Amino acid sequence: MKNLESTDEILLEKRSKIKSISIPTEEMCLEAVRQDGLTIQYIYMPTEEMCLEAIRQNGLAIRYICPSKKMCLEAVKQNGMAIQYILNPDEDVKLEAVGKDGNNIKYINNPSEVVSLKAIKQDSSAIKHIQNPSEKICLKSVKKHGSNIQYIFKPSKAVCLEAVRQDGFAIQYIQNPSEEIQLEAVRKYGDSIRYIINPTERVYLESVKERASLQYISNPSEEVQLAGVKKHGSDIQYISNPSKEVQLAAVRQDGFAIQYINNLSEEMCLEAVRQNGYSIQFISEPSELMCLEAVMNYGESIQFISNPSMAVCLEAVRQDGFAIKYIDNPSELTCLMAIRRNIRSFFYISNPSKTVCLEAVKGHPDIIQYINTQSEEVCMTAVKQNGLSIQYISNPSEEVCMTAVKQNGLSIQFIRTPSEEVCMEAIKENSSAIKYIVRVFK
Repeated sequence: MKNLESTDEILLEKRSKIKSISIPTEEMCLEAVRQDGLTIQYIYMPTEEMCLEAIRQNGLAIRYICPSKKMCLEAVKQNGMAIQYILNPDEDVKLEAVGKDGNNIKYINNPSEVVSLKAIKQDSSAIKHIQNPSEKICLKSVKKHGSNIQYIFKPSKAVCLEAVRQDGFAIQYIQNPSEEIQLEAVRKYGDSIRYIINPTERVYLESVKERASLQYISNPSEEVQLAGVKKHGSDIQYISNPSKEVQLAAVRQDGFAIQYINNLSEEMCLEAVRQNGYSIQFISEPSELMCLEAVMNYGESIQFISNPSMAVCLEAVRQDGFAIKYIDNPSELTCLMAIRRNIRSFFYISNPSKTVCLEAVKGHPDIIQYINTQSEEVCMTAVKQNGLSIQYISNPSEEVCMTAVKQNGLSIQFIRTPSEEVCMEAIKENSSAIKYIVRVFK
């Protein structure tokens, strides 16, 4: 009602125009209600046409009209809430109103089954406005949204089952649910176990099978613990004094679960790093075998290993060339292994040896641009692969220049003051090289 009063105040100026005229003409009245249907309240003895125009503009204008059935239908078509101002509306008017918004059923006394069902179809939560809904209405509502069961007084078993099948968390609104209902709830959402008081062992087991967290289960049995950590290894943190079997199951599912286990055994540590190499960060003083297993799983897990052996370093870069960035003073063999695995790992090698540089440019000659000390052999290897890589070589020798143009005549464009022999070789390889030769032979 407040909103209507506010609307009246806002539109007061507009409506005052019609009030100030002692005898407005029919044309004036029609124009007024077409602009604002609520101005019908200021018209003395409005015609049917005026009334219809008013409610077509604003269905709520019916509150000021003694309406016919046609007007009632027109009003709710324009605004379903208009039904609150209609005394004893016909069935078709009710249906039209709830079809607009199911919650309009709150304005209808003793709605029929048909009207109630249509309201639920439009908005399943409309059941909160229906007194003593039938089983059919209740089922239709919870099938759409299980949580609607909170609006149903003493729901039947069938309604409860339907609700938790649609939304397992709906069990929080059910008093003293049977084991059957509990099982349906946790099968839908395992974590709905948190809303169940004193669940049975069977319900616990079903919930953890559906990935329920053990944090919601008090004093779980060994069987429940095992089922739980097989889904979420890290849930071992919620278990007091877990058995060895439970611990192993946890780290096999999630290596990081090892951080929650005291008195680690060799077997447990190995299982953890095999599942996730990064879990080695939670192991103090890991053995050589643990380190090897970790880097075989994730090469970059070497970053958590202090003073790794040569074997561990080699295994790490074999798995992931980028692992070399975590190795201090890597051996030449380790560097070679890294760039063979991933050429980009070359960028993480400080002061690469001649052998490493040769290996790098063999497959990727352009990488010579990142080599500070460019030996003759490295330069030759690069231009043999791609003559154009000479552009990255400072002060190339005559032999390097000759090799470059033999591989690609157009590389002449990157050679300063090439010799006549080099120019000739470039043209022999690619006649278009002539355009880059500025020397004029006389």
